[in-house]
Amino acid sequence: MKKRNCPQSLEELISDMENHPDQYQHLKIFLRRELNVDGSYLGKEYLAVSPLGFCLCRINNVEYKDGEIFISLTDTAADEEFIHTVDIHDGQPYTIFIQWKDILNLMSEKSSRNDNN
Repeated sequence: MKKRNCPQSLEELISDMENHPDQYQHLKIFLRRELNVDGSYLGKEYLAVSPLGFCLCRINNVEYKDGEIFISLTDTAADEEFIHTVDIHDGQPYTIFIQWKDILNLMSEKSSRNDNN
C-alpha cells in the first residue's frame, strides 16, 4: 500500500478506511465503525495464523497510535495476554486472523452436508 499520512485517531482511521476501502482491506476484520462504536469486538475469538504457528485468541482491546494498531489478545489455551501490533501501511500482514465463529459455522455446514449424503 502506498504510504499515506497517518490518521491521528482510531475514529479518523476508520473514516479513512471508509473513504479508501481498497487501501485497508487487511484491517477490516477488526476495524469497522459498527464494531468500534459498540465495542462488540471485545471478547470475540479469532484463530491467529502465522508462519510460526497458530493459536485461538480472544480480543481484549484495540487501540491505535501513530500508524499502528495495538490488539490486546489472550491466548485461550495458555490463558496468557499479549499485544499484537499491526502497521496500517503493511498490506501483507505477518499474522492472519480468522473469526472463530466463522470456522465453527463452516465445520457445522460441512457436517450437515455429510449427514445428508
